[in-house]
Amino acid sequence: MAIALPAMLVAEYLITWHGANQYLAQRGEASLTLLLPVDLTLRFVVLPLKDDPFSLIFWGIAIWTAYRLPRGRPRVWRTTL
Repeated sequence: MAIALPAMLVAEYLITWHGANQYLAQRGEASLTLLLPVDLTLRFVVLPLKDDPFSLIFWGIAIWTAYRLPRGRPRVWRTTL
């Protein structure tokens, strides 16, 4: 789970960054640098999640899976009579 949440944040940032660069290219403006100031970076992650709440469901499933899988399945002990 320690890897899943940062990976989801970075993925959301890169997806939004790519979309913003495509929009700027269509308008004939300069592209954005990969590393932006922290306040703009947070906006790049938070605003798309506010616009599309279904993304939060996906995030929840991913985080739950990342938490649950390493724990493994419970062991069932067989007893013989």
